Order: sequence, then structure tokens, then C-alpha cells
Amino acid sequence: MTKASIFFIDFETSGLNPFWDDIIEIGVTNYDGSKHFTCIVNPEYEVSDRITYITGITNSMIKEKGISLKSAIEQLHLFLKMNTPSGNSIWLVGHNAFNFDKLFYDFSLTKIKIRPFRPIPKWMDSYRLAQFAFPSLNNYKLSTIYKNFFTYFK
Repeated sequence: MTKASIFFIDFETSGLNPFWDDIIEIGVTNYDGSKHFTCIVNPEYEVSDRITYITGITNSMIKEKGISLKSAIEQLHLFLKMNTPSGNSIWLVGHNAFNFDKLFYDFSLTKIKIRPFRPIPKWMDSYRLAQFAFPSLNNYKLSTIYKNFFTYFK
């Protein structure tokens, strides 16, 4: 049986469509929270006030700290490599990952013409897991899941 390295991943983006919007922040932590990677990505255009309101990422932050998408993805791959023992598979866990984070990741690889990380990470969607685990919830926002998860185990 192959061992797995598990990472929690979240992207902030300049919009909802990976065809014409871009990743503006990458955040990753390993399963126990002991190792972190985060970076601001410069999409080469100004983000809207609405995106700043939603993400908290301002145009001045992007100007001061933003790196290219290619550099960000290369650094993400290096972080995954450095924190995954040889032979382990990699799992990336994100909330609504299949409909959002994985799409942006895949489109970003195409945009910057970079090969996928090896071994190719497997993706797990905490949104879908929550739908399965808590079918009676009214919604599957992270705050709702958190509240119900800890109530469930008390």
C-alpha cells in the first residue's frame, strides 16, 4: 500500500472562471499544520474592488509582493516535493476543489506551459465529503461544517 502525503490547498482568484481569470494567491499547509507555503501571484492586471473585498488582497499587495504565475506554480511544486517522502502519493484537499481549485490549477499549467507535478497529485473535495458525511445540513460552507463537525463529536 502506498503511503500518502496530505496537503490542504486554497486558491484566491481574480474571478470565478479559469478561462479568463487568474490565481492571485496560493495557500498550502500539510496535514498536521507544521509546514506552510503561501504566495501572492501577480496576474499582470488590477483586480476589482469586489475581488479585494472577497479575498482581502489589494492591488498594492499584488504590486509589492506578487510573483509571476510560473514562479508561484514552480514554488508550489518545490514545496510539495520537499515535504513528500519518496514513494508517497500526494493528496491535495480543498473545499469545492473539483469545481474550482483543480480547474484553476490545471488551466494555470496550460497557461504557463509547464508540465504537471510528478507524481500527479490526487484531489479530494471537502465539500463533497461533507455532503456525504452530513447529508442533513442546510449548506456546506466551511463555517457550517466546522460548527456541526465539532458538535457531532462532543
